[in-house]
Amino acid sequence: MGVTSTPCDGSCGSPSDASTSAGQHLLVPEIEIEGWWTSLEYEEETIIALYAEHGTPEQFHSELKSDLDIERLPSGKFATNALVLACARPSGPTTCV
Repeated sequence: MGVTSTPCDGSCGSPSDASTSAGQHLLVPEIEIEGWWTSLEYEEETIIALYAEHGTPEQFHSELKSDLDIERLPSGKFATNALVLACARPSGPTTCV
């Protein structure tokens, strides 16, 4: 996979960039570098598209838990929590309609 970079718009590395969003001046400007390594044998665009979709199942899971009000299970006992989850499971697909 090749290395790509975002072109500088002319303000990169200028002295005005050497401060935080809170206004604190830095001796050395902050630099953020993003790099990806993969063993997938797809085109770069395909891999980036796959990565962009990786949070979708977690979002649905989180919304389902919040809709059923089971973000935190009610008991410290496994059997009680298992019963709560068993009762919530059948109602899951009906909340997505």
